[in-house]
Amino acid sequence: MDINLSELEQFYKKYSEKYGDESKSPESFINWIGYSFLAMNKIPEAIFMFKYNIQLYPESVTAFGTLAEAYLKIGNKELAIENYENALKLDPTFKTGIDALNKLRINNDSER
Repeated sequence: MDINLSELEQFYKKYSEKYGDESKSPESFINWIGYSFLAMNKIPEAIFMFKYNIQLYPESVTAFGTLAEAYLKIGNKELAIENYENALKLDPTFKTGIDALNKLRINNDSER
């Protein structure tokens, strides 16, 4: 998969101009691209896409949660925790984040 972000941004810019509304890449589409990269074990690309999603959708619980998942995949617990915590600031009932943080904290305590 070869994604050119500038082409994607240009597409939505032209779409916005043509139809007179401000459109940006859909959150779910960017998330799908990120997960596709994760499935191919292209972690830097996945992290890039998830960060891009946060840039476009800074109030998205899903965007922070998926970035946290990518960090977990490479074993970066600190950044995973940080991003799950960011997701929970937006939605304190985010079950995936609650469960992941509880598991990460239990594992951190047992490693000490």
